[in-house]
Amino acid sequence: MKTSRLVLSLLAATACVDAPATGPDPSVILGTAVAAIAPTSNPACTIHWASGVAGSWFDTTKWSPAVVPGPASSVCIDAPGTYMVTLDPVTDATPVAIAALDLGAPAPCPPLRLTGTSTIMNLTQGIMVGANAVLDLRNFTGATITSQGTLTNQGTVAAVAACGNCGTGNVINADIINQGTLHSAAMVALGKVNGAVENSGAITFGNNGEITIPATAGNPTFSQNGGSITGNGNFTRLNMLAGTFTMNGGKARQRLPANKKPVVILDGANLVMTAGATDSAVIGVLARSATTPTIAGDVRALTTLWLGGSVDGQPGSVAFTGNPTNLGTITTVRQIDTFGGQLTIAGSGRLTNAGMIDQSLNSGAQAVFTFTIEVTNSGTHKLATSSGATFSKVGGSYVNTGTIDMTASVAVLTILGSTLTSTGIITGGSVRVDAGGRLKATGSSPTTISPINGGVVEPGLSLGSPDRQSIHPRHDWCPENRTRRRDCGNDLRPAGRHRGRKPAGNARRCGCERVRGRDVRPAIRRAHPSAGVRLRNVWHNKRAQSRTRPAAARGVHQRNRHHERHRQADWL
Repeated sequence: MKTSRLVLSLLAATACVDAPATGPDPSVILGTAVAAIAPTSNPACTIHWASGVAGSWFDTTKWSPAVVPGPASSVCIDAPGTYMVTLDPVTDATPVAIAALDLGAPAPCPPLRLTGTSTIMNLTQGIMVGANAVLDLRNFTGATITSQGTLTNQGTVAAVAACGNCGTGNVINADIINQGTLHSAAMVALGKVNGAVENSGAITFGNNGEITIPATAGNPTFSQNGGSITGNGNFTRLNMLAGTFTMNGGKARQRLPANKKPVVILDGANLVMTAGATDSAVIGVLARSATTPTIAGDVRALTTLWLGGSVDGQPGSVAFTGNPTNLGTITTVRQIDTFGGQLTIAGSGRLTNAGMIDQSLNSGAQAVFTFTIEVTNSGTHKLATSSGATFSKVGGSYVNTGTIDMTASVAVLTILGSTLTSTGIITGGSVRVDAGGRLKATGSSPTTISPINGGVVEPGLSLGSPDRQSIHPRHDWCPENRTRRRDCGNDLRPAGRHRGRKPAGNARRCGCERVRGRDVRPAIRRAHPSAGVRLRNVWHNKRAQSRTRPAAARGVHQRNRHHERHRQADWL
């Protein structure tokens, strides 16, 4: 029993005029927009819908001339009136072949609805949807439209599920220029191999709508040149599994006001952000465990770039190309929708963060994000409870002149095989300096610093075995056996093993001692219940001490300052 039909309906409230004999004028299609895809100039119409009366596609009396359109027909449905055209093949999935299809005309013309079940339409030329026309895919199994030319939409192309679980097999195999509205309230695949999509209109979604560019599409391109991409549900998205998505302009919004996840998800596709992308955009890029998607260009001030782990649950990477600058927000998460693995943010250049790197949406043992691209942070890098970041480019240089915010408890920043130089603020959480790592912190660091496995905190030598070491935020003296001269003052020098001399008394571990004389300022070792062994330098006030010193001794002391400065320069 036959179960499918393809229905074309044209609802007309005002009169339509015939399409031009040579097809739509490209200047009318493109207006002032610049498109890289060339619109197909359809041949002159060879057959028209005769009048504003509903009927079957196979009813010859409804066409002018009175024949059913065939493979050589250039079809125009442009008669005024309110009616429905139904394409109902005798056998389901029997291809309907025509040369070209024009819906509406340059003059105002109302919507067109195309519905069907398991229906196939093939065109050797293009499809033109006029400014007020609607091409509506409303089917039970799915319609497949394959056009060797371009689908140019100035009106509305919509996919709507005919029932709750219907409409999962819609496929459009064509290059697409969308200057009108492309609406998805069902599943739609843009499946042309190496195809191209350009949007300067509106792409919208109904609840559970999804547009997918599959991995089988080869190396397709999607250019967002203007207009908007807007979600309308928790799982509505434009999902691109191959090729390149280029953000040239316009908006790409979040899914819902209460759901900040991106509508545009690149799961295997690369991202290019150009200088023209100055409007608000929310875009997600997922890592891959087998390949590494790339991100090119700067993240603009109104852009939120989501980076998520691989959906196969395995560790994966995304890579920035060149030396990008983040002026907006980079949000790193383990997963955006379903599963996710540990994420590495890679690149051969340097990422300058002048905005926000936000890790606060995920937490737990798996929410550890590794940066193998060098980073200069002049903005804010925010970590969440129980999350972490690892700076691990071998021999790399990481710089913080802004804020690394780990105020959420148990957040950990690890420096592994690289150097972090911080003149900014590191607050909360803890910094772990691991093997081959080095921390140079002269800014504000009211945090726990834990050198392990030979990690180095400057000034000082490798601390090796202590699990944790608390360093004073203002006086970053050596916690082991050598202290910078400026930490001790001009009348003192660091105590410890230097120049082969063993210091006197309790100054063996850390502290400052007098340059001349027998008075030694000891370092006091104290136990700390949460941070392991905690060392703190304690000495008397230098000014108070100088008042009690005899005048002659003060004179000798002043002369010795200059000599001592030069003697210690070789090891400072």
